[in-house]
Amino acid sequence: MRKLVISNKLRVGVVLAAALLVMAARPTISTKGSVYIENSLPTSEVTAICQSKDDDIGRHDIAVGDSISWSFRNNPGWSETLFWCDLNATDYGVLSFDAYRGKKAKIYNYHYFWFVEEDGVYVQNQYGIVETLPTMSWGKLD
Repeated sequence: MRKLVISNKLRVGVVLAAALLVMAARPTISTKGSVYIENSLPTSEVTAICQSKDDDIGRHDIAVGDSISWSFRNNPGWSETLFWCDLNATDYGVLSFDAYRGKKAKIYNYHYFWFVEEDGVYVQNQYGIVETLPTMSWGKLD
């Protein structure tokens, strides 16, 4: 019976190839993302409470015409960066939405610009392309 001999160079080559495959499958460089929320309502202040699994942006009272914003690093690899917000406007009601979804963020070049309007929330990218989100309209306060 012959003994199989594997050289150290071959072992190193196999380990390096495996490491490169793992690195190629899982991006390690995170991109910077941001969220901007503007109160475009004509008469009502908006209270915004926004957070992710790891970060609490806190409670912000946004006056008419004012805005809030924050930036962060996206999670690299398979986990998704997700920020969600609950909005409350005295004259309109309550509204909840995902303010940042990492898996969809490339469409927005990783920067979401939200506008709070009378009929709901609108999002656009930095180039001004607007997406209307009709499912995110104001709910009644109880």
